[in-house]
Amino acid sequence: MPQQVNFRTLVDAVNRNSVFWSAAPTLATQPFAVETGFHVYGELNLTLKLTAATDTKDAARLLRVLTEYVAIAETCAALVGAELLEVQGERIHLLLPFPQVTRDSVQALVRFCIAFTNTVYTRIRKLAGDEFRGFRMAADHGKVVL
Repeated sequence: MPQQVNFRTLVDAVNRNSVFWSAAPTLATQPFAVETGFHVYGELNLTLKLTAATDTKDAARLLRVLTEYVAIAETCAALVGAELLEVQGERIHLLLPFPQVTRDSVQALVRFCIAFTNTVYTRIRKLAGDEFRGFRMAADHGKVVL
């Protein structure tokens, strides 16, 4: 039977490459966590010149852009206690744990989104240059099973 663990315990274990991940997991040994919060999604809008690069120069530039994108997300997430869950190219998914939608939780969400958006527009626009076409975000509230 899978073992349910605290969300923070699971995230910390993954970040440390803990014993949870030292062997191939099986259904019986695989830990999981259930958490409630804001699922926050971001999407860069880059031109095909970068996203479908046909030469190593543009491919390397895309890699620099995406690396910076992840660094920005992780830095902004740390300001409000959010966690980066996944990156799929220009799309990113984070979780801001809050059991309820309240004035304080929405303020934390908005603070995060403002910091993330402003930093993306400042730093990614500089890296991507004319290939940067904008950035958008969305969020919803609910449970996640990891």
